[in-house]
Amino acid sequence: MPPALVLIGPSGAGKSTLLRALTEQLPELRAVRTITTRPRRSGETSDTHQFVTPAEFALHRAEALGVHQHYGYDYALPQLDHGDVPVATCLRAVVLGRLRELHPDLQVVAVEAPVPELIDRLQRRGDLERAEPEVLAAEIELGRRLADQVLDTRDPVEVCVRRILELWP
Repeated sequence: MPPALVLIGPSGAGKSTLLRALTEQLPELRAVRTITTRPRRSGETSDTHQFVTPAEFALHRAEALGVHQHYGYDYALPQLDHGDVPVATCLRAVVLGRLRELHPDLQVVAVEAPVPELIDRLQRRGDLERAEPEVLAAEIELGRRLADQVLDTRDPVEVCVRRILELWP
């Protein structure tokens, strides 16, 4: 079985879009959804996040591999062990350290685009609170240091998926 695949990157980089495309191309792939108290955005599906209330989040906290807060909302990553089923998830780079301790064979892909492009994407989806250039740039830099592979999501989704599949068994 291949190691778990983790997509990291700043807000607006395209992590969820790539994860959706990967699960469409690989029906056996299980997307592990992060648990969050963040409200669902207009038109957002629940294929990469499980949206919960703060009270529900408290129930998940003890079982989570890692918990962090981002822009005032809580996020947790559930267990990645799913038997013989390949798994993939999207994370913030800041929680990757704990996950690598538990799963040293992870395949980590940093997903990025230039900061002005990220800001434009965030503005288009109405997510201006996350359009902080310094925060976005810092997360890009951290992702580059931690990743096995770096993808620029200005490339078409199909190209990015192909590059991931070239390196991830």
